Amino acid sequence: MHRGGFAQALAATGVTVNAVLPGPTRTETRPSSIIKRLEQPEEIAEVVAFLVSREAAAISGSPVRADGGVVLAIT
Repeated sequence: MHRGGFAQALAATGVTVNAVLPGPTRTETRPSSIIKRLEQPEEIAEVVAFLVSREAAAISGSPVRADGGVVLAIT
């Protein structure tokens, strides 16, 4: 079952299902995002914390990008 399927299956329970799509974080790779820096793990955690909060109750079945505006370059 994919993300949308889980969201539909759990809709009546009040449980939301989303996916966080993180961008480049503290690794050995070069930053390739619009923000031109590696994201801190805490920044990704803040997105997850938001998604599990009451303030995000209307978000379900969604991919949520926390990627710093990743731009793929042709080299």
